Amino acid sequence: MLPPTRDWLPEFCQPQTVFAAMLLAEIPVLVVALAPGPPAAAWAVLTLGTLLAQWIALASVAGLCVLRKPLLALPPWLALLGASTVLAAMSAAVATLAHAMAPVLLSPLARMPSLPAFAGGLVLLALLMAALGVRYAYVYVQWRRQVEAQARTEVEALTARIRPHFLFNSMNTIAGLVHVDADLAERMIEDLAELFRAALAAGERLHPLSREFELCDRYLATEQLRLGDRLRVEWDVAAAPVDMELPPLLLQPLVENAVYHGIQPRTEGGTVRISAAREGELLLLGVGNPLPDRAARGRTGHGMAQENVRRRLLYAYGPRARLDVRESADYYAVYVALPLAQARKSRP
Repeated sequence: MLPPTRDWLPEFCQPQTVFAAMLLAEIPVLVVALAPGPPAAAWAVLTLGTLLAQWIALASVAGLCVLRKPLLALPPWLALLGASTVLAAMSAAVATLAHAMAPVLLSPLARMPSLPAFAGGLVLLALLMAALGVRYAYVYVQWRRQVEAQARTEVEALTARIRPHFLFNSMNTIAGLVHVDADLAERMIEDLAELFRAALAAGERLHPLSREFELCDRYLATEQLRLGDRLRVEWDVAAAPVDMELPPLLLQPLVENAVYHGIQPRTEGGTVRISAAREGELLLLGVGNPLPDRAARGRTGHGMAQENVRRRLLYAYGPRARLDVRESADYYAVYVALPLAQARKSRP
């Protein structure tokens, strides 16, 4: 049984699909050209075969691009039949034109098969290569869906995973402040509410980088009330395009890691450094912290926050984004590289 039409029918109007079709059409030409034989024959196959293959590929993609919307409305088997008919018709039309032009393009002594044999062979070859392409498109779509499902599961896990110790410590701090400084306690409650509101909306939409910085600042302000002078913060984000949209809670979990694993175990505390820099077409967001001595490194964690951010980057940007870790003997830094020219706008 075929999957739904939308799952296997590619976006034929996209440049990537056109390029993939041209590349796929060239494969049989290269196979024939590289077969043993006279160099002159191989060159003729490579030049004229490439011309013929690309005509078929471009004509077929153009036809399917125009007819994609009607095909999507059809049941899967009927859509497959319709797409195959379009491909066969385009291949037969190009084959007929090429057969008519053969006396001009080839030597008068060259022997051409009859038109039915020539066109039939090209149609069968085009259908075979198209089947391979559709199979690849279907596998790719299934992979993307799996990544998306896993990313959404991890977003839900992140929503439920604002560290319990952070919540309990914050509530204890608020309880201690209520009778000492009610205004400060109220501000801390507001900061805590904003963090939970952002966590609950993490799987719904994008938000600007300025909002991500605000959430990090609120989290750090809450932790500074608990850790006091032991927690210091350094911001170096002048190069950041603050209106750039990105998935929520990409930086805040990394900042939380820096405080929990880097600053809290140190008696003297330390500085969390948040930076932004442009590297070509990438925006590099960094979170760094000093490391405690080895005796205090009992809580190494399981890397869940970093792995969560890495998978969400893959879901939102594909291979264009990455997460890098740079560690020395006494310092730890995590960098998130995001493409400045953002192509995906619909989901985090």
